[in-house]
Amino acid sequence: MMNMLGVGTFHRRATQNAGSGFYLLISSYFGLMTSLSLSVKLIFLFINNQGNVSCALIEFIIKWSLTSCECLNACVAIERTLAVNLRTKFSRIKSKRVAKRISIVVPMVVGVICSPELIYRRMVVDTTDETNWCVFTLNADQPKLLNFYSALNICLFLIPLTINLICSVGIIVGTGLLKQKTITSAEDTRRSTNINLNFTRINRNFLNQMKGKTIKAQIIKHKHILVAPILLAIFAVPRLVFAFIFVCSKLDRFPFLTLPSYLIGFLPSMSLLFAFILPSDVYRSAALAFIKSIIPAYFQNYFFLFRQR
Repeated sequence: MMNMLGVGTFHRRATQNAGSGFYLLISSYFGLMTSLSLSVKLIFLFINNQGNVSCALIEFIIKWSLTSCECLNACVAIERTLAVNLRTKFSRIKSKRVAKRISIVVPMVVGVICSPELIYRRMVVDTTDETNWCVFTLNADQPKLLNFYSALNICLFLIPLTINLICSVGIIVGTGLLKQKTITSAEDTRRSTNINLNFTRINRNFLNQMKGKTIKAQIIKHKHILVAPILLAIFAVPRLVFAFIFVCSKLDRFPFLTLPSYLIGFLPSMSLLFAFILPSDVYRSAALAFIKSIIPAYFQNYFFLFRQR
């Protein structure tokens, strides 16, 4: 539902004034693909009847769509950092043109990296309980290929996470530089008008208060830019932790612990509503307009009359 809301929201023109709207639109599609593929995987897990083709295809689609979603969200963080730091030099038209190209290149590169899932995924029968498992069969017999593929997987996970964290710092630094520029402009204006201010303790306190208000105003203005990468990073951390803890454990040994930890890794692909739509006034208005467009007018009028009472 959240990804469907994202698709409907970012299809609207109001959300596509810059390249970030196009990134989020494609990311919504990939998130929707991830949710559908995960649902199919869980169905096959319960019915315990799956072939090699469906095993390899579903695992590839899940990994490809989830990783592409995270990489595109990282592209949003990069663009927003550039928008904050470049300010008037930032071109929305150019960002949209670049976003369309990157949205094609990134999924293609991720698809090539994830292609071993199509080759080495096989159904294996557990002799202890006769359970079928979709297993990645690339093992120590090919150590170079295994190490290379493992390194690529770690990079695909860490690179978007690192980009999100660095961009968060970049946004904070950008707002700080903007604050300093504002204070410097105020000082230049004071000197040009020949206003003599003795820098007493009261004047210094006034300047410090003005600096604090400037920082607070910039944080409020760009709160949706700050919230998104931090929230995605928080969602991604459990995925890395549990991946290393349970890398050699079987899911059926700790089902109540490993299954929730596995599902936590899919939260970034379903977090568009909380990470991007709700913190932004523009995206939130577009989401409400989309919801109103799909709800029948009868229910809208009934809800409006109910609120008036």
